Amino acid sequence: MMYELLKRVDHELGELCEDFSEAQQELSAMRAMQRQRKGTFTTFTAFLSGKTNALNA
Repeated sequence: MMYELLKRVDHELGELCEDFSEAQQELSAMRAMQRQRKGTFTTFTAFLSGKTNALNA
């Protein structure tokens, strides 16, 4: 009986570890996308700022 309980707990922990690993990978991918978007936005903002400065000159 104790063996079956330990076996079940081991199985559940294994599934939790897999879920956690998948969640970490998804979070990492989301952060990478966010950094990429931020970089694109910063570049676009600098581009617009340059155009505005050129028009004001």
